[in-house]
Amino acid sequence: MAEIRLERKEGKGWLWSLLAVVALVVLAWWFFNRNDAVAAAGSSDSTGVAAAYNRSGVPVAGGGAEAFLAWVATNDTARTSDGNLSHEYTATGIRRLADAIGSIARGDSLGGSQLADEVSALTTLAGQLQTEPQSLKHADLTHAAFAAAAQLLQDVQRRNFPNASAQVSSVREAADAVSKARPLLEQRTEINRFFASAAEAVRALR
Repeated sequence: MAEIRLERKEGKGWLWSLLAVVALVVLAWWFFNRNDAVAAAGSSDSTGVAAAYNRSGVPVAGGGAEAFLAWVATNDTARTSDGNLSHEYTATGIRRLADAIGSIARGDSLGGSQLADEVSALTTLAGQLQTEPQSLKHADLTHAAFAAAAQLLQDVQRRNFPNASAQVSSVREAADAVSKARPLLEQRTEINRFFASAAEAVRALR
């Protein structure tokens, strides 16, 4: 009679253990990379302004309002000995004001995505101001940007800050004082008046 040999099958428990370890490594990698992405969303861009967004799509910068107020306090050309005014100064002020408005409006659920688009458009106007240093349209662009910023402040004020109407009205008046017919570099007083008025409004809306 032929002998029947029975071979014992080796268990494959080690294979399942290996797969479990691999799965844990993959999960850990996904988790940590996800946290890095979230952190990056709130990091600063090339201008030092955070690029996070709230649920309504409104750009939110940590300390955006504070950053604008600090900029106004330290960069007012009326306080410098030579009264230097450049398109870079005006464009930077517009960007910082846009960031401040976005920061203030982060809880403005009624503004929604439209408010985010308007803040973005304001930043775009600042970029156009720097595109062509010799352009004769700088006064027009600045007037348009200032008027848009005043409107944004007014919209946010009416929805959320009924007691700050006087400060916001001053911003509108300062924006209207910028003439489209005069070279922008000759309107130092008007430019500074606008940013000073905007700073007062931002303080009232914080």
